Amino acid sequence: MLDTTNATPANALAAFNIDVANLPMHSIDAIQRTPADTVIVDYPCGFGKSTRMIAGLRDNPDQQVLIVVPDLEQVRQLIADAHRHGVKLYQPLSDAAAREDKATGSPFDFLHETKRDALQALIQAGHNVITTHKLYSEIAVLARSGMLQNVEVHIDEVLSVSEEATGITQCSRNRQDANDWRCLYIDKGYATICQDTGRIVPTEDWRQQRDGLAGNLPTAFFDAAEAGRLYTDIPGMGQHIIMGELPVVILKLAKRVKIYTYRFSGSYMAAYLQRHGVQYSFARYSDISPEEADRQFRAKARELVTIDPVARLDGVALGYTAQKRMASSKAAEELRKAGQVSDNFRSIGRALKSNGTRTDHLILTCLQAGWTARNDQAGRFARGTKLFSDARWVANQTRGTNQYRHCSHVAYFWSQNVNPNVARFLGCDDKQHADAYSVAEMIQFIWRSRIRDGQPITVYMPCEKMRRLWARWLAQG
Repeated sequence: MLDTTNATPANALAAFNIDVANLPMHSIDAIQRTPADTVIVDYPCGFGKSTRMIAGLRDNPDQQVLIVVPDLEQVRQLIADAHRHGVKLYQPLSDAAAREDKATGSPFDFLHETKRDALQALIQAGHNVITTHKLYSEIAVLARSGMLQNVEVHIDEVLSVSEEATGITQCSRNRQDANDWRCLYIDKGYATICQDTGRIVPTEDWRQQRDGLAGNLPTAFFDAAEAGRLYTDIPGMGQHIIMGELPVVILKLAKRVKIYTYRFSGSYMAAYLQRHGVQYSFARYSDISPEEADRQFRAKARELVTIDPVARLDGVALGYTAQKRMASSKAAEELRKAGQVSDNFRSIGRALKSNGTRTDHLILTCLQAGWTARNDQAGRFARGTKLFSDARWVANQTRGTNQYRHCSHVAYFWSQNVNPNVARFLGCDDKQHADAYSVAEMIQFIWRSRIRDGQPITVYMPCEKMRRLWARWLAQG
């Protein structure tokens, strides 16, 4: 956990007119929030989290809100839902993006050259705003400027609280000299590394020359560092590794933050909040508790989900690295395993045909390179399956979308594992957290199907580990 001794209460910033923009990151780290300032909404899919969020906007028109969701589909959906309830939500758009998408509802006066400028203009004008996780750095900059002190931030479906960000430097992590990025950024005086936390901090030289240096020093790296998101010198990792995380300044400097999630206990979000000493409380809906919602959710899963045994690959690893080898290696053993995966998909195709199910009602996930080759032809996993043209391949960490809610069958060809550097960085590289992460990601994917509407589905789950975790989750409580 980061040191929060000699902490400053967040409300003191406004009460004593402290200039937030001039606070260094170590002072922001030391700000203490009350449990009421960070609220966890820990409810499963289908219990009205989005509907209640919109109702809250309608019932509290004087409270400005910034909503952050995973993707643009959800942005558009929530804008439309809000409109039906008489609430206006605006999406920050650049001029170019607005010309491509005229259905966003953003007022013309708030279109700017960049989404960052549009976001700032909308917040300054007092509008309710919705955007995606891709603007975390920009949101953090607003928080550091003090612009979110009267704004509630709602974060929906957190994809990841941390990720490996070494590539943001544009220095190859595979070079023999692991300190390439340090030579470019640290030795030349554009950034420093905090000895206590390992946080990468831009210097005033870099701030003054940000745009002029963009050709050699990526602005994405500067923005992430300025937001306090980047760390290095992490015990157990090489010096060339940089880790990025959800900007803690949002939790420290916004009026209140609500995090919408499911299975919070034992999650990486819980570990992240503990790392930063952030206290939190849990929301409880008036008509149903989180515990009862979880019980009903698992009962619904037991009733509506059938795990079909036609797909079994107990001797074949299905993690990212293993699938990457099967998809690209010319070694005989990897080709044999890839053939087994393809045979399993072929069996699924035959099963769909025998029961009269359309192949475009199948949503599937596996490594994309295994399903689709570089020339957009069928990859090794898809060849000969008769599924490639119509079945819906979707990335394994997809969540929040309603695009596949017509699908009656799910092929989950994945062994979900967390990046070990992420687990080490958050201080929770243990089996309990790993299993909780795997189950949460699997549930999110399966609930992209028509089970969202209370209809039965069939799931093909060839990985023995994931079947075991699924059975254990169903048996809980």
